[in-house]
Amino acid sequence: MCGKHYRNSMSLKRHLNYVCGREPQYGCDYCSYRTKHRGDLKKHTNEVHDPNPTLFPCLFEIGRYRCSGCGKSYNNKVSLNRHAKFVCGIEPQFSCHFCSYKTKHKGDLKKHTNDLHEPNPRLFFCSLCPYAAKRKQHLIRHYTLLHRETFSEAI
Repeated sequence: MCGKHYRNSMSLKRHLNYVCGREPQYGCDYCSYRTKHRGDLKKHTNEVHDPNPTLFPCLFEIGRYRCSGCGKSYNNKVSLNRHAKFVCGIEPQFSCHFCSYKTKHKGDLKKHTNDLHEPNPRLFFCSLCPYAAKRKQHLIRHYTLLHRETFSEAI
């Protein structure tokens, strides 16, 4: 026995008869996923694989969902649906107040404004040369590309 506890005897009986010590009997038709519970398989299929392609504009191919509108692919259906709802075929709704730049993502506009229009940007300085970057990730890339041997000591 596995030592699981249940509040009622019917749940314990069902566990002993169908789950405990048994191999998963429900297998996914699209991948190698296996489970002991039919409901878990249904949830997996709905979340990972599109059971009804006519409802969602995507194609499931090699573990990725592809948008039929623009061709961009995603690892899961949730990301594809977010893309379809907020990005694909939607005009950019965030505009820069300083230039003609437009984007569909608020975060991209913030990066653009900080990088190009910020009067006193925060700079990250290299401790090994005169290089300065507006983003920490750019300084890290600089270290790895130009100061590889001293990179671990510099940060």
